[in-house]
Amino acid sequence: SYLDGLRAERLDDVDLAREVAEAYERVGDVLGEPARPNLGKRAEAIKAYQNARAIRETLPAGSIDDELGMARLCLKLYAVAGGKDLAEAGVAATRAALGKNPHRADVYELAMKAENALGTYYRNRSNGVAAIRHY
Repeated sequence: SYLDGLRAERLDDVDLAREVAEAYERVGDVLGEPARPNLGKRAEAIKAYQNARAIRETLPAGSIDDELGMARLCLKLYAVAGGKDLAEAGVAATRAALGKNPHRADVYELAMKAENALGTYYRNRSNGVAAIRHY
């Protein structure tokens, strides 16, 4: 409820907006991120991640760390909720980050996870050509 109160205010301060988005993401992790021990509250995790994503979408474009934050959120949402659009958004954000700095290892790591998620999406739908392209 504290984060919801902060979000209800205008988040004109970009740094505060980032911190609130990161806090929502951490709450989502505790509630239901599949890659970690969690409380098993999938629906609440999805809501927290969606709140974080909505805030991140309002941030000014250009920061590589914001691109990575968006990609990370999209992939977590994909892991919890599924949906091709989330996997594609994760790929798009990591590709944008790669364009800004092709030398950061963390960018490549997240880009590989995003491409793998989209490849798995296509593999699960028997679209081998698209799956291989992303793998």
